[in-house]
Amino acid sequence: MKKFWDYLSVKNKAKSYAPGFTMMEILISCVIIGVLAVILIPTLQSAKPDKNEALHKKSTFVVERVINELSSDPQLYPNNG
Repeated sequence: MKKFWDYLSVKNKAKSYAPGFTMMEILISCVIIGVLAVILIPTLQSAKPDKNEALHKKSTFVVERVINELSSDPQLYPNNG
């Protein structure tokens, strides 16, 4: 026959719970994810103009190259002077 304090021991209590996460573990995880989101969102938003700037520079380079090639051929780009 088991004694009363056998039912109160930590060892017996641990076996009676179903496996899973506690509410505190879930709350802490949500807080950590929230803090990371607050840190990362401004960083990612500031990276978008850099991508657009690189695309603009590439497009400008291509247009300049085409203009230079056309200006070197007198039949395609005649000299008005």
